Amino acid sequence: MLTKIGGHSLKRATELNIDLVEINLKEIECIREICRLDDEKMEPNALNNLDEKLKSFKYLKSNSVKSNAFEQITISEQTKLVKILIKIISCLKPNLASYLAKFDYLNENAASNSEIYYLTDIFYIIWNWSNRLAKFSSIYCESKGLAILYSYLNDELFLNELKCYEKNKSNMSNSLICKMLYRAIVGSLHNLSQIYSKCKSEWKEVDFVDSLLRVADLTKHIELLSDIYLSSYLAIANIFDDKDIGKLNDIVKVVKTITDLCGHCANQMAKGMFINRVTLKLDDEDGTPKEIALVDVDNAREWHLVELFKGLYHLAVIDSIKIEIYQKNSMGLHLRQIIYNGNDYEKEISLKLLYQLCFNREIVEDVARDFTLYNCIKNLANVSNNEPSETRKKMVQNASGIMWLLKKSLRNGYDPTIEDEKRGKSRQIMISYSRQNRELCLQIKSELEKLGFKIWIDVENIHGSSLESMAQAIE
Repeated sequence: MLTKIGGHSLKRATELNIDLVEINLKEIECIREICRLDDEKMEPNALNNLDEKLKSFKYLKSNSVKSNAFEQITISEQTKLVKILIKIISCLKPNLASYLAKFDYLNENAASNSEIYYLTDIFYIIWNWSNRLAKFSSIYCESKGLAILYSYLNDELFLNELKCYEKNKSNMSNSLICKMLYRAIVGSLHNLSQIYSKCKSEWKEVDFVDSLLRVADLTKHIELLSDIYLSSYLAIANIFDDKDIGKLNDIVKVVKTITDLCGHCANQMAKGMFINRVTLKLDDEDGTPKEIALVDVDNAREWHLVELFKGLYHLAVIDSIKIEIYQKNSMGLHLRQIIYNGNDYEKEISLKLLYQLCFNREIVEDVARDFTLYNCIKNLANVSNNEPSETRKKMVQNASGIMWLLKKSLRNGYDPTIEDEKRGKSRQIMISYSRQNRELCLQIKSELEKLGFKIWIDVENIHGSSLESMAQAIE
């Protein structure tokens, strides 16, 4: 019999691993082929020598979601590759309108399509790598790549296409290619904004907020562009000063969208369904790969929980939005589901968001009243490990912060576990069973005891007269 790993047999898992190694080797070869280009000699009208590299770009794009080739090349190669990507899209920008005008949507192999293919491939490489690798994002920002993304973001040709899309008057072929490009551009900016704290000076060189707000305004009523709308707002939330968050007009709508996505994933976890996860390296300093759940609703764009939780975390600086998130959109329930059922990293980011929300008194009191959640957080705050991972340390830190808020905010150092002992009469359960159900009832007893219930069962707790013992307990 073949052992199952993540839904695949051991044999298939081995095949997948071999395939990934081959992909990485091929990708590294493509990267080094591209790195032979001299980016300093590239000019807008002199890119003909790139035609032979198109296959390399296309291969990188097709595997950029899953491979880790970028991490396996040297730092100098990483920097060189990023600079070349930036230089090519910079050189193509001045003639963007003419490239789009001659693009033949019906003839995939038309020579006139090569420039648009370059743009599409490179933007998708940037989008996918910045989504998974903090190292790539850091190098990209440090290489002054944000400026060229800003110029594409504000290109009137793209903006006019968005306006036409809304009015349903757009040329179909141009509209589709513009949508693809613009999705990757805005998605890349959102991904890069997640390391904003490390690259503030690069972000502040241009006014991204007004531009992203304009994009959000153009796309907010277009269902097919909803991912561009959400990416714009998530980027704004990451780079906006806390004091200015309250000025955003669509916070309630954005919160509803994000919490709906989180809820979809949390419900799957609670039901024990298979969760598709992606490996991320979001901390350039730590560098430890982390498995995080993906949210895919109706085969639309995939989001991972980190980007969604980060957006909520930044929006939750406003007290009224804390309530909007926690109560009105059931995020309180969804956080519980992920804290109970997620992996360590998912627990960490859930606790971090809950910590932020618990600065609201209504929320902290609700957490304190939930005996199961309170005990879970208390246990997580006391987790010990001889060699704790960075994730485990942060999980403990966030859980400890929540416990501090609970004890600080509630009168007389209120502790639900102590209060529950005083109310012990209301938390006692008697289990009666037949002999054939003994093992099942012992499992039930064990689970109920974890939740703090006093269990009466004639296995160990009741000696002598069962009725007499129970009567004394009830009294």
